[in-house]
Amino acid sequence: MEAIKDRIERFAGPLQLSVDCVLNIIGLLLGVVGTITNAVIIINLIPRLFRRKSRAPNMKYSLAQAFLDCLACFSWCVCDYMKQALYQAEIRRDRRLPFLTVESGTATQTKCALYLSKSAFWALFAYRSGINVLAAAHFFRRLVFARVRMPIDTVVGIIVANIIFLCHAVIAAIIHGVEVHVNETMGSCIITRDLFAQQGYWVGPIKVGVVAHISLMYIFPVMSTMFFYTVMTSALRESRNPVHEKAYRDLMKIYYMDCKIYLVFFAPFICCFYLHHFSIDFEFGPADTFYKAVFAIAFAYPALYPLLGVYLRRNFHEPLMSGLDFYQSREEMEKTALKRSAEEKVAQNLEDQSLFSTKIQ
Repeated sequence: MEAIKDRIERFAGPLQLSVDCVLNIIGLLLGVVGTITNAVIIINLIPRLFRRKSRAPNMKYSLAQAFLDCLACFSWCVCDYMKQALYQAEIRRDRRLPFLTVESGTATQTKCALYLSKSAFWALFAYRSGINVLAAAHFFRRLVFARVRMPIDTVVGIIVANIIFLCHAVIAAIIHGVEVHVNETMGSCIITRDLFAQQGYWVGPIKVGVVAHISLMYIFPVMSTMFFYTVMTSALRESRNPVHEKAYRDLMKIYYMDCKIYLVFFAPFICCFYLHHFSIDFEFGPADTFYKAVFAIAFAYPALYPLLGVYLRRNFHEPLMSGLDFYQSREEMEKTALKRSAEEKVAQNLEDQSLFSTKIQ
């Protein structure tokens, strides 16, 4: 039996290395594509945002999403490059790269957290998940409660929400950072397999942080955006007004991008991450092949989001929801009001001349 097991391990070893290599290449491609496409979207949106401040407030949220996605993809590429350089320095003991050699202290743990567990990526994307909620709340308030000022859509509300998102980003960086630690004996970064042995009495707060991280990055954004867009699309679905029909189509595009696709792409990773922390014998470390495969699925969301947006929107000449009155300039609103007034007068004259008029002559 031992001989058979050794043969299987010898056969599976190169296969696992090849799978890891393929996953690393996929991750690198996603990182490069995400960085470039999001940068193009940012360059495309900034001048239009200045030209259409009053007409397209939703562009601010699109710009924030593209900016955070670009930083997240770029940070992944940089951290993965530094991780490979760190491994090469450890293997070759290259003294020409002293900043990559492992030393005892907090700085080394920070390097391991950044390079191996990609803490910077998770911090940026934790903040980005909150932008989806702000965008959905903005549309909800402007469409459903057009004359009501909701707390979350005020300056104070937005500032408070961003403070919460910033705190969540710090929590996400810490939670994913403790997935690795420094082996002082070997002088290298290794995966934390036993959190209790490594962190001691900090395990309790870490578990609470894991629950908060999963809730704020996945459960709350998905449930809140699903509620907002479901209410808005339900209100517009039955209308035969061409403006409302266009708004319904635009909202459905945003609904798919910010809720449904996000729900599907991040579900595998969130489930595995939860089982890793709250089940027995479920290994899910940043260096594991299964972790890299599941992470690649989640990583595809920020990397391919701009391409998906271009496909659904077809072009960026008109912002989403541009057909509604509250996204029109003052001149366009005056023209629309005059046009509607003329149409109402024509309809009134036709009714007066009709034989079936209900008015008392």
